[in-house]
Amino acid sequence: MEFLIILEALLRRQNREDVPPIEVDRVESYPIDQAPPLKTYEPPTYTPLTQDDDYQALLAACESTHIKKHVHNMQHFGCGQETRWTADEDASEIVLAFADGFEVRATYEVFAHFDEKSKVFSIANPTSNASDTEAGIADALRTYGQRHNVAELIRPIADINLPDLKRVAYLAYDAKPIQGVFQRVYEAPKRDFVALTDFRLFNDNGDRISDDAFWQTKEESSPTSAESIAIVQAYFRDLNEAEQAWADDNQRLEPEQAKRLSLDPYLAKKKVSYEAYWAPAIPDYWAPVSMGRNDFDPADILEWFTVPRRGGGTYVIPLHKNENARKAYLVEYAGGEPKITNEDVEAGFHMNWIR
Repeated sequence: MEFLIILEALLRRQNREDVPPIEVDRVESYPIDQAPPLKTYEPPTYTPLTQDDDYQALLAACESTHIKKHVHNMQHFGCGQETRWTADEDASEIVLAFADGFEVRATYEVFAHFDEKSKVFSIANPTSNASDTEAGIADALRTYGQRHNVAELIRPIADINLPDLKRVAYLAYDAKPIQGVFQRVYEAPKRDFVALTDFRLFNDNGDRISDDAFWQTKEESSPTSAESIAIVQAYFRDLNEAEQAWADDNQRLEPEQAKRLSLDPYLAKKKVSYEAYWAPAIPDYWAPVSMGRNDFDPADILEWFTVPRRGGGTYVIPLHKNENARKAYLVEYAGGEPKITNEDVEAGFHMNWIR
């Protein structure tokens, strides 16, 4: 009975003239040749850094400091070669553990945050009840931002690009005497920017050891720094020549001819160099297979440096001006001669070290 009453009320409503009709969005239709263009994808616009000249000069100086400190930490403390790391929040201490039981311990301070999902970067909250002498890095950065009207140091910034993000993080070197900066992913997609101080070394018995004792325990024979760099530089020279020849030939040809240009002769030159300087565990694993991206031009290398490898061998790291092209090449003795045995984009950068 109740159902019939409701139905009758609905029918009466349908017949009433004072009830407005339901509006329906009209869907436009076009002949296919007259259809409006589809919306094209527009990349996000990134927040640029403050362009004050003094601020930009400070960023550049801090970036240079970071590279020097980072290389020092790799060469003296093996940073980046740890097998795992842990953090003691209460003691503000981070521990880098190596496969042979040795550890590097350091005091850390969180000074900024970044959320990869929202793309928001922010300086950490100010410390409570801190005097000027006790103020942490975050406080110092925020104070600098207020004095010089630097937006990214005062309030959260959205859509800042990654190179700029790292440059802001390098400012920690100006805020306080620190030994290193890295990114700590603690709960994806969130990450902290952390400053390190007071590096201390401990052996596999848990005893504190001197800073120069870390590499004295390595008995394996390794190529010298000069030998290792020479091998990688020779390989770079050959690959750069092949890339330059391919680029020159493409330039002189008409577009249609360039499309038909075979890569085989140029890849063959690369392969000859690969076979001369490499001895990987899997023969063709790192063999060159493409053309068109030249990361081997000596003019693009800012500096060459080496890092001893825990367990034998020497890492050669060409400091490319394009940070996305930075890799480490492991050089070891193979058949009595120094050879490149591995390419490692992570060497020195485990634990998300900023580089």
